[in-house]
Amino acid sequence: MPRPGLPPNIVLAGACLLFVKVVTLSMDPIVISVHGVVYPLFWMCQMDLFLNVILAVFNLCPVPPLDGSWILARGVAIQSRGHDGQNPPCSFILSIALLMSDFFGMILSPVLSFVGELAL
Repeated sequence: MPRPGLPPNIVLAGACLLFVKVVTLSMDPIVISVHGVVYPLFWMCQMDLFLNVILAVFNLCPVPPLDGSWILARGVAIQSRGHDGQNPPCSFILSIALLMSDFFGMILSPVLSFVGELAL
């Protein structure tokens, strides 16, 4: 059963984006790289931002074990008769194929470039 509210990946990405943006706007890049505490936190939040965006986009793919399948089913109003909440047997293979194909990269690259523009 899907949970209401924002996914945690999007909330964490928003918090990291806020921190990265505040540090970028308030400090000189030389000060960020020289200061002992700010640079590791800045770098960690940048990596965490991109990692959470990747996980959020992957989670929104319409493959049955992921949340995107629930969104698709609710949006299209698909009524599944006799469905007891189990995933189809091929869903794991489909998830792996999606990760290994270039299709996921084509979806992900514009999102990551947009987030990168927001962060800088």
